[in-house]
Order: sequence, then C-alpha cells, then structure tokens
Amino acid sequence: MISLLLLTGCAAELDRLPVTLHAEQVAEGYILGALLGEGSSLFIADRDGYILWRHDGPAGVLTPVVAPALDGQHLLYNEFAEDRTIDIGAVNRLGIDGGLAESIRTESAHHTFTELPDGTVAYLAVDVRETEEYGGVVGDRLIEVHPDGSVTQVFTVWEHFEITEHANWSSNHYPQGHDWTHGNALYYNAKTQSYLISFRNISTVIEIDRASGEVLREFGGEDQRYDVEGSGFLYQHGVHWTDAGTLLMTSSGTGNDGLETWAVEYAVDPDSRQLSEIWSYGRGEELHARALGEAHRLPGGNTLVNWGTEGLLREIAPDGKVLWEMQGSADEEFFGRTWFLEDISAFLD
Repeated sequence: MISLLLLTGCAAELDRLPVTLHAEQVAEGYILGALLGEGSSLFIADRDGYILWRHDGPAGVLTPVVAPALDGQHLLYNEFAEDRTIDIGAVNRLGIDGGLAESIRTESAHHTFTELPDGTVAYLAVDVRETEEYGGVVGDRLIEVHPDGSVTQVFTVWEHFEITEHANWSSNHYPQGHDWTHGNALYYNAKTQSYLISFRNISTVIEIDRASGEVLREFGGEDQRYDVEGSGFLYQHGVHWTDAGTLLMTSSGTGNDGLETWAVEYAVDPDSRQLSEIWSYGRGEELHARALGEAHRLPGGNTLVNWGTEGLLREIAPDGKVLWEMQGSADEEFFGRTWFLEDISAFLD
C-alpha cells in the first residue's frame, strides 16, 4: 500500500506516531525510516509524528533498511525473507509515487546495504560453510553489484577470522547453521574508499580497503588491534564514521537493572592505536535494543538515537538532555534503519 497523503497536506487524515516534545527548539526536518513488527513498512514522518508517506511490504518479507538514493529523487530499500529459508534478496529503487524504478538482485543478502557514488550497491551476504567440527557455520561476506550488473566479492570473514563459539552461537537466527559473525552494519567512506563492517556476535568492527579487500584496521574483539580506553563496546549496531572522523554506534551491556543499550562515540588515535570514548548517552536509562539500533549526528550537533526493538527514537543534546522522542505506533511495531532529512521536496519533483 502506498499512502500519498504527503501530497494533500491534510494533517487530519494522517496516521501519527506518538511524539513527545521536551524542548521548543529541535532540528527542523523529517524522519525517514522502516517500521518492523507484524510486517515491514517504510515511512516519512514530520517532527510532530504525522506519517506523510508510507509504503507497506508483503507478508513474510523484511525491509529493515531504507535510505535516500544518491540521485536525490528515489528511496532505496532492501528486502529478504523473514525466516531466511529462501533467498529473495534485493535492493529496490522506489519513487515516492510508489513506482519501482529498479530492482537489484542481491544474492544471499541480509541486514544491510549501501550505495556508492559510482552507482555500485554493496551489501552483506551470508557465507555458509560446512565444517568438520561444527557442521554448518554462517559467516559473512561483502559483495558489490556494479551498474553493469557484474558482481564482485570484496571480503569474506573466512579469510580473516578464526571460528570462535560465543553466547549466540547456537541461536536459531539462521536455519543454515551456527550464527558466527552476524554482520549487522556496513558503511562506505568515499574519501578513503574503504568500508566499515560491524560483526555483532564477536563485538568487532573492521575497516576494509575497497580495491584490495585488505583489512586496514580492526576495532574491538578479543584480540584488539586498537585498544578501547575504558569500557569497550559490545553487540554494537549502526557503526559509522562521523564527519568529524569519530566512530559513532550503539552498544549493549549490563546496566544497574539488567541489559542496556546506549549510544557511544569514540575518537580514534592512529598513533597510539586507541579508541577513547568522548560522548555517550543511555547508560542508566534502562533501555535495551534486543535487535537493531543506531545513532546519527544531526545538523547543529544533536544526536538522533534509535533503540531498535524498543520502538523509541530520541533527539539528544550534547549535554545529554532529551529534546524530542518518537515511538512506534504499537507495542509490536519498532524501528529499523532511520534517517534525518532536512528537506523532502526533491522526492516530489
């Protein structure tokens, strides 16, 4: 279903996500995101929570990531089977009128993708191997689909990591075997032509050279190439570089009353090979994202924090003050990937 109420401007007709405003001044703009739960939907909402546009996906299909396309006029979103028993992976280019401009086949895809300036779509795919000791083991690989349709494998975990068992080793997330590395975030740095990939289950982030597939740097994990000053990150999500060259992500661990998820930002010192925490929010808030989550720096310096399965977005000031928050529309509905958009007029051209 496509809602075109964006074109009517009639707020009385619009569905609304619950919003609480804690300050008079918040960043002006819109929220683009995915809603997950009983089904999967894409949406654009204003800062008052009114859903200006919505696209509902088919039953049994997950669409956790949506992003503005680099052409400025389309949205890109991924899809794969919710139970992961069949391979229907694709990244779709969608107009706001509901027209599907392109569907890019992404074989064995899961979780996330990114679009490169040259039109290439890069994505994370499962890499399943049969092992003598463990049977089926599910790792990850990084794949590029180029504009001419050719496909390149840039990296596979099987050529870099040694298999290690962990707390989620025997989860039923993948029917193909043990859930080993569980790649969950992918970010491309056009300046350095390198990728960041986050592996949740081994609490590790690596930076990879696009051209060679060589691992340039490794953050976190049991055998850290970069030490983390103070508390290290665990079960991280949404890892990316900020414009200031810092690492921003969400991390989970044990709080005062159980598991918690917080946003954390690290400065990276290549000389001392150390990560130093310079900002965080969420410790002590008793919020835990069982899945998903991310943090994005907004224009002006505030941070939009997404708690994934908690169904909560918050805009946080640098001093930790909560300025604004949005919730999923129902207990069973939560947020996938979200973006802050300063303007949406280009989508209507």
